Amino acid sequence: MYLVHIHLRSPANGEALTRDIAAVVMAAGLEAGLEHVTVHTGGIPCPVIGIYVRAATLRAAEALAKEIWSRASDTDRRLSRWVPLRIEVPLLVPPEWLT
Repeated sequence: MYLVHIHLRSPANGEALTRDIAAVVMAAGLEAGLEHVTVHTGGIPCPVIGIYVRAATLRAAEALAKEIWSRASDTDRRLSRWVPLRIEVPLLVPPEWLT
């Protein structure tokens, strides 16, 4: 399982990303291996949707996330106004590496 972040640029009209978008993304990916969705509306420098997907490789996870985003934004007008800046598995550093 992989955590993939979808970093988004907001629409020109300043529309805010709302947490209920998680349900739209979840519905778009249920049959594709999507396990969980979380929406970070106050992500810095931009909002982020985090999704957990089942995939064999990191590359496959990122491709699946892109496909899920495409399906979700095709089915919900609100999402179609947001532009994905990056769709990537984040590098997570174990806490013990920081000491």
